[in-house]
Amino acid sequence: MAGKNKPRERRKLPRVQALHLLAVEPGGAGTPDSPVYTGRTLDVNELGARVEISVPLVLGQEVDLEIGVEDRILDVRGEAVHTELLPDGLYGAGIRFTSISQAERDILAAEGG
Repeated sequence: MAGKNKPRERRKLPRVQALHLLAVEPGGAGTPDSPVYTGRTLDVNELGARVEISVPLVLGQEVDLEIGVEDRILDVRGEAVHTELLPDGLYGAGIRFTSISQAERDILAAEGG
C-alpha cells in the first residue's frame, strides 16, 4: 500500500536464513522439571535467532538453546524479544542471545550469520 511506512530495522547485524535443528528449554536449565521442546532456526546471526517451535514463548522469557550447526552443538542462553503465531499453527520467536561464547559467535559468523 502506497504511503505506508515500513518498520525501522532494529538489528545491529543482518540475519542470514539458516535452518538448524534446536532444543529449547524455556526458563533455562536451572528450572526444575523444565520441559525441552524441539524446533528449528529460521534465521540467525551472532546476536540472536528467529526460531520456530510448537509452543509459545512469553516476551522476556529466558530460554536455553542447543543449536545444531554442522557437527557441533552450540549451547546458548537467550531472551524472547518477539513472539508470534505462525500461519501453520507453530510459534515463532525472536531470541536475543544473552550468553554465548566467543567460539560460538565465531561459528555463527563463519557461516555468514
